[in-house]
Amino acid sequence: MRTELSLPNYENYPDHGEHEQTFLITIKKTPNGPAPWCIRRAWRGVELVAIRSASSIPEFPDFKPVSTSVNRDSFVVLRDLGLKGLERFGRKRALEWFERNWPEELGFSFAADEVNYQEF
Repeated sequence: MRTELSLPNYENYPDHGEHEQTFLITIKKTPNGPAPWCIRRAWRGVELVAIRSASSIPEFPDFKPVSTSVNRDSFVVLRDLGLKGLERFGRKRALEWFERNWPEELGFSFAADEVNYQEF
């Protein structure tokens, strides 16, 4: 399902100057992490607007424990945009899980090998 996406304001992200490229990503693999497999699997096929990060951003940990996400190529998505993506693609169960369990101050991070991407 292709939808219209607008560019978010990433100015409040840490070290935004290092994250100048904005990308449209489509999740192609079930991401690793603490959520149940059926919840994580719901990300597959969801399109999101993200910024690219050449290393981990501690304030926005990955689905994996922070210690395994250090120094990896990843794409970072604002929490609200991630949740809206799940909603837009009809992933109600996953949306509800992340609304209940994912801290409001954290975004989502997807490894480069978990997504297809193109510059926005």
